[in-house]
Amino acid sequence: MISISLPKSTVQRESEKFVEDGSGKVCLRVKQTTDSPPLPSGAATESKQDDVISELDALNSLVPSVYDYISLSYTGDNLTGVVFKNGGAGGSTISTLTLGYAGSNLTSVTKT
Repeated sequence: MISISLPKSTVQRESEKFVEDGSGKVCLRVKQTTDSPPLPSGAATESKQDDVISELDALNSLVPSVYDYISLSYTGDNLTGVVFKNGGAGGSTISTLTLGYAGSNLTSVTKT
């Protein structure tokens, strides 16, 4: 048997984590509080999650669920077209995205 001597402060701190119930069983002590600490800046909240879900739903509606080929077209450095196909390069077009720009800023995406 090995015996370890712990500082009194450690023993006290650890013993405060447990409580003996009426039947003699040792249970974990749960500290209850009605105060909620403030959330840090930028923390996830239910409304932020709903906003993200809405944005993802909008993005998902732009991209078809089944495709195996994507063709990209550019005007200068700007991506201006995305064609989704099923059946490879010569397959059927599933959906087309046309991207509009004002200068170098993307301003619109149209799905057909």
